[in-house]
Amino acid sequence: MTKFQKHDDILELLLQKHLQLDLSCGGRGQCGKCRLQVTKGFLPVTDAEGKLLSKVQLAQGIRLACEHRNCEAAIEGELLHEQRDMQIVGVEELHLAGHHEEGCVLAVDIGTTTVVLVLLEIRTGNVLLEKSFLNPQRRYGSDVISRIQHAHEKGPTLLQELLLKGLRAQLKAVENKDIRRMCVCGNAVMTHLFLGIDPIPLAAAPYECVQKELVICSSKQFFPDFIPEFEIQVLPPISAYVGSDILMGIYAQDMEKTKQSSLLLDLGTNGELALYHEGMLSVSSAACGPAFEGGNMSCGCGAVTGAVSEVRWENGFRLQTIHDGKPVGICGSGYLSLISCLLTASLLDVSGYLNQQVTLFDGLLLTQKDVREFQLAKAAIAAALERVCAGAQCSYEQIEAVYLAGGFGRHLHVEDLCITGILPTALKQAVRISGNTALKGCCRYALEQNRTRMELLCKNGHCILLASDTGFSDAFISHMLLEPFT
Repeated sequence: MTKFQKHDDILELLLQKHLQLDLSCGGRGQCGKCRLQVTKGFLPVTDAEGKLLSKVQLAQGIRLACEHRNCEAAIEGELLHEQRDMQIVGVEELHLAGHHEEGCVLAVDIGTTTVVLVLLEIRTGNVLLEKSFLNPQRRYGSDVISRIQHAHEKGPTLLQELLLKGLRAQLKAVENKDIRRMCVCGNAVMTHLFLGIDPIPLAAAPYECVQKELVICSSKQFFPDFIPEFEIQVLPPISAYVGSDILMGIYAQDMEKTKQSSLLLDLGTNGELALYHEGMLSVSSAACGPAFEGGNMSCGCGAVTGAVSEVRWENGFRLQTIHDGKPVGICGSGYLSLISCLLTASLLDVSGYLNQQVTLFDGLLLTQKDVREFQLAKAAIAAALERVCAGAQCSYEQIEAVYLAGGFGRHLHVEDLCITGILPTALKQAVRISGNTALKGCCRYALEQNRTRMELLCKNGHCILLASDTGFSDAFISHMLLEPFT
């Protein structure tokens, strides 16, 4: 229970208490996730609350923290929904060769949603420690566009400091280790913010990176209290749209070292893909939005204990939750499974029309808006894949391996990707669930230090800008249908 005085900024005070608020919309009154129940006193209902909350909820005193930045009266209230620790995909069983050097290295993958840090022994290649945490920048929005807007309007320092503070807390666990270097990867927005650079050039024509090459600096610049000093290497993005996370994924999978055509696919908020075909590396990204991670969905959540991860129809819904916990929400793979299930049972039209909302469990619903959000995400990635393959003159049948990266692939069934039309049916047998390829590649690069290979991959990546691709709009519209394609 928290007491608020008149004129208090409710949202800011809750953040100062280090509560993990879900602010998917960046505190703009659009997602309805920062719900607070007023237990003493009264707050007037705002227009946003009238749209996002039910009459029953409003009568119970439920309000949105972000809508009361200047509290109208002294009240007492309790936060109803706090983000839980997510099941984060790390390096798992990673086997890397050792090198003739003493000491340790750190590999850091800065994701829009989560941050993972790995400590490795150089001589053996063994993983000594793995730490992860939710990206604290999420309070200013779940997607990169929200972060770009905030950094441009307020300056990048606040977002940089939030991230560095989170990393400093994790570094306490490795204070007594002989660390030689830290290698950092992430999408272009995340690495720009790590360096304290305003990322606005990434979002406006001509869409250029400020960081265009490997940045090498001292740990004193970011972690002045850490002794002894070590080197930090911030890996370069391939382009404004394709970051060093994909670069490291390509590095990890040795895509350019084989003659086979292969595809690396990361179905996150910023859907990124890399296609290697006949000696050419084509890369691109599609703004999927956070639907594949449970964001912007009425009952969406991350991969937390109790998140619905699989749905099957057997004379009623049968739910599988992460760690068999009591259902608390639906994660990305859960929405994929649910929509595939509804399509198979003819309970959902291929156009996405839902004649009534679907109830899975007490309080867990699928709404028409949820289906539309999913359609936008799947259409974006399917259209991006179509246009990248067309540009490389590569048919789906020629692709021999599809590396599905990130946490989204951890709980899904590949068949559901084809039923909903995210992937063509021709690629079903080629899919390999590959885990956190960005982190794996970053670990490997931190040990090997094959800078020549890394920079060559970065230089040779041919970026396809979908915003100016004449065929993308038509492809996007055609892929809005929830049906298999070839």
